[in-house]
Amino acid sequence: MAWTKNWFSNFEPMDTPFIYQDIKYWTAENFFQAMKTEREDLTTRKLISEVSPSEAKKMGRKVKLRKDYNWDEIKFLVMEDILRFKFMEGTSWYYKLMATGSEEIIEWNNWGDRIWGKTYDGVGENHLGKILMKIREEHKNGD
Repeated sequence: MAWTKNWFSNFEPMDTPFIYQDIKYWTAENFFQAMKTEREDLTTRKLISEVSPSEAKKMGRKVKLRKDYNWDEIKFLVMEDILRFKFMEGTSWYYKLMATGSEEIIEWNNWGDRIWGKTYDGVGENHLGKILMKIREEHKNGD
């Protein structure tokens, strides 16, 4: 079965790279996965930045999680930060997001992700969609 592809996928390249600790990240997925590692582990972060988003996701499942923060407590903030960059005003992603009007944004998926999206049976927390709708609302309000 082919994977579901959403227009706002974190695997899609951003208009410009996000640069953090002198490392360029072209996708939200690569940045997100790299941030699981220790802040000082620039070698692993750079490696994750240079692979495909799907390979970054695989690497992120195997890395030693950072100790300075509880990853489960900060992962939503990390995702929101990179999505704010990707969807900032003036980017092509901003215009795509704003074109959704007020429709609900759901990351439908067929790989069982019930945290960031929803499966086709409607089960899931849809945090990715919620973050995008929050950013869209802030853009509308001029925040």
